[in-house]
Amino acid sequence: MAPRTTIKLPAVYRDLAPVAGRIAIEHAALDCRIHETFLALALSISGDVAFFTDSLERIQASLDRWLEGERVRKRRFAAGRLFRYRVGATVLWVVTPAATVRDFIFRDLTAVFMTDAHAFESDLLKVVDRRGPTGRSRLRGLYIAGQFVGRDRWFYRFCHDRHAYRKWATAPRLRRLDCDAVARAFPDQAERILPKDDPRYAWSMRLRDPLPNEHTAPILSFARRRLKIRSDLRPEDMSDAQRAELERALAGARWTKGTSVTLSLEFGAVQRRILALKRLGRARGFRKFIVVKYRRAGVTVLSQAEAYYHCLARPRSYVAFVAHLDETIQRLFSTVTTFAEMDPFSPGLKGKPTANTIRFQNGSYCFIGTGKSEGLLRGDTIQYFHGSEVPYWLRGARALASMNLLMAGIEESARHGEIVLEGTPKGREWFCVKYQEAKAKQNDYWPIFLPWFHDPTCRLLPGEFNEVEVRDTLTTEERGLIERYELGLDQVAFRRAKRRQYGALFLQEFPEDDQTCFISAGSMYFPPEIVSELAQTVPDSVPRKEIPGGYEIRWEEPQKDVQYVAGCDTSEGIAGGDRNGVGILRRDTWAQVATVHGLFSPRELAEHAVRLCREYNEALLGVERENHGHLVIDRIEALGYGLPHTQGGTLYYHADGKDDGKRRLGKKGWSTNERTREQIIGDLRAALVDGSMVVRDRDFISEMMTFCRQSNGRWDHDSGAYDDTIFKWGIALQMTKHEPLRPTIIFVDRGL
Repeated sequence: MAPRTTIKLPAVYRDLAPVAGRIAIEHAALDCRIHETFLALALSISGDVAFFTDSLERIQASLDRWLEGERVRKRRFAAGRLFRYRVGATVLWVVTPAATVRDFIFRDLTAVFMTDAHAFESDLLKVVDRRGPTGRSRLRGLYIAGQFVGRDRWFYRFCHDRHAYRKWATAPRLRRLDCDAVARAFPDQAERILPKDDPRYAWSMRLRDPLPNEHTAPILSFARRRLKIRSDLRPEDMSDAQRAELERALAGARWTKGTSVTLSLEFGAVQRRILALKRLGRARGFRKFIVVKYRRAGVTVLSQAEAYYHCLARPRSYVAFVAHLDETIQRLFSTVTTFAEMDPFSPGLKGKPTANTIRFQNGSYCFIGTGKSEGLLRGDTIQYFHGSEVPYWLRGARALASMNLLMAGIEESARHGEIVLEGTPKGREWFCVKYQEAKAKQNDYWPIFLPWFHDPTCRLLPGEFNEVEVRDTLTTEERGLIERYELGLDQVAFRRAKRRQYGALFLQEFPEDDQTCFISAGSMYFPPEIVSELAQTVPDSVPRKEIPGGYEIRWEEPQKDVQYVAGCDTSEGIAGGDRNGVGILRRDTWAQVATVHGLFSPRELAEHAVRLCREYNEALLGVERENHGHLVIDRIEALGYGLPHTQGGTLYYHADGKDDGKRRLGKKGWSTNERTREQIIGDLRAALVDGSMVVRDRDFISEMMTFCRQSNGRWDHDSGAYDDTIFKWGIALQMTKHEPLRPTIIFVDRGL
């Protein structure tokens, strides 16, 4: 540089000269003159200097201003990703964020400077550090500056993780300039400080990581002050502020049912409940949530607001929404776009939104698509995922396998982010199984159940129903609901109206508990009223004992002089296939007393069956011989439990059905064919109707909910559901008809 050129450093940076050591500067998202400061320091060094920046025009303007009239030789490399300036004794290599390691043609660097470190996707410092002349600590100076970013970015690790650069002799010296420090040094920046309710304020102004301080209040305030949405709420269900907005929007006109206007987004009681339950789940380490809801609960709108907040609070975030219909995608797309367009502090959209993607100026983007492809989002890195109406994504014979493949890819893509799956029940399919597993703490989802009566808007207004008539015509069921859930007459009237509207679909569309809501809307084989009553009355208080491959439950311990029978439903026991298990019944009361269920190999299933049967007084065991049942039976015989029941043993042998007066040994195990299948389910149904069977297995109740007449006319489980506990207990019930045929010894007088 020419000796007559004088550059004064701002007072806040005077301790940076002369250049030496390693320094990291985190600063607020304001103009703190770091580009000019680092450029001046770079030009004070003789030799090759690398200067990484995302502000090439600003660097060029500063050089032109400082070196006016001086000769500056400039050369362009790597298609404009790398530039070389020769300024006196300084060779300045200016590197843009688009550059890669292959573009680095410089050698023997004396110092490295980097501004806009937040704009560089990868950590290039470990490569650049090796371009120095000699020694372990090769560079004379390494100065890095950038805006504060989240902990998932390399610049955060460079500033805060001392182990990330442990090969260096000393860790970088960190300086942090929040908005107050920048405003004191540069008063013109005070007016650019964001308001405190802005979602970017914490990290971009105060340099605070938003993740450890996540809680409900900011999103509530943010939505109320910043977000707008089309709403058709009744004025009675609006807040005072929303009613004032409604009056201004109607401009003296009268509100009528179905009127939709743009209002500030204020979360209702149910949405606040969801936020509280999610906060509780996060406190317990959960980042995946599964929500069973009623129609129009507002879960999707809440997730859209959270996702938009996430895009602003965490630049370069990737959020994704997946729905079941193209029409739903259009509504989701319109809502997010409205948020961005009507938010006065929005970072703005980057370009025109495409069919499935909305991009923001801060690098974040939002994907919206349908759940019809097994490979959807596979290989991406997602910070926030919301699945809307998951039960309706995939249907058909391969629905369960397809959903497992689809969700395996999504869960891997969002393994470091948050997943929310929500939906209205639709029988016992993948979503139902996942929720019930979460409720039993058998997966890593946090379950949330939202009955319709938790929403204060689910009621009829005075004048819309006759209160006296409703009170005088209360049914036994309605009185039970009033006592159990403290419903008001206005809610009972709402319930009656919805039952008339939806008929058999009511419990599915407006769930009241998380068991009956999964009853299939199809023609159920087992009486719906009995199954519904069992779902509400059978307790879930007996703990499950987790065992490898499944679980064991005992409702009663073995009792002396009590006879028991057992049924065993078999399968191959591999992941993705049918489950299997064994159930124990009392012979006298037909009470379910113990069960083992899960995915067991034939050998493991046989060992569990023999162990239980021996504990329960040598119970008569019926084993389904189809579906790898012969392997189970072979192992049972090897364990010494294979003596035929027709010879006084404990293993059931199925006779051939002939009645010619001859006693036949029969075949090992129970044979499930078309005739015996109807016999099993028919006897189970009869036992339920007359109340002769004591039901305690909630999995059995759940499977009865989805055992319906299918399109081919056959009684079978719905797609994605199971029937293994039905046939396990059905075989056990059949065993009550048989007893081991033990010989009878009669003592007579020898003289006769």
